[in-house]
Amino acid sequence: NQMGEIRRNEREKRKMEKKLLQSQINPHFLYNTLEMINSYAFLEDPQKVEQLVSALSRFYKLSLNHGKDVYQLWQELKLVEAYFEIQKIRYPGCLSLKIDVPSSMMQYAIPNITLQPLIENAINYGFRAGVRELNICLRAFRRDGWLHLLVTDDGRGMQPEQLEKIREELSQTRNIDSFGEHIGLKNVYLRLYLTFGEQMNMSVESRLMEGTQVEMSFAVMEWKEEAECIPH
Repeated sequence: NQMGEIRRNEREKRKMEKKLLQSQINPHFLYNTLEMINSYAFLEDPQKVEQLVSALSRFYKLSLNHGKDVYQLWQELKLVEAYFEIQKIRYPGCLSLKIDVPSSMMQYAIPNITLQPLIENAINYGFRAGVRELNICLRAFRRDGWLHLLVTDDGRGMQPEQLEKIREELSQTRNIDSFGEHIGLKNVYLRLYLTFGEQMNMSVESRLMEGTQVEMSFAVMEWKEEAECIPH
């Protein structure tokens, strides 16, 4: 019937928007990593070249995910680890990452490339003016049928007016045209919104020279191997 057709068209439109958003993530990351590989090849450091190529290969194999929009939380964490391995070579001795996720949650479904942009955001904005070492913590817990994911860093943090601006921009992010700074953050927000509608939330807390915390939460999704994952 006509209503069914409208719903199907709306689902297809959302799927296309999510694919477009995913395609926007990480082109500069790929460019920077290839530049690093080129530099280490020039310096004749085959060990570093091998490390970078291996991590980059794992990163893109996981992020492509056979064309699927969702995968399990443990896969997203593997993606984060591959990304972080490359960043540790870029910032030797300056970065640490702690992952605190209960093993009971590793099978939860999650829209792919959801956590990695938040780690990238922490590195890009944490390493500013006077910050020489950055510690990042990635934590997860479940409450009232929602999955909560937190990325905390002890980097530069933000001025109150910067924080207010980001919060306001996030609350108004409803299409790709509303992106400005913090593109990774807004990209993740919009993809979560397209997946969950109002059944999601993203909050940002930050203090200058103390650090930043981004928390996102959404309805726990049931993992299905062949079919699309559905929120509870």
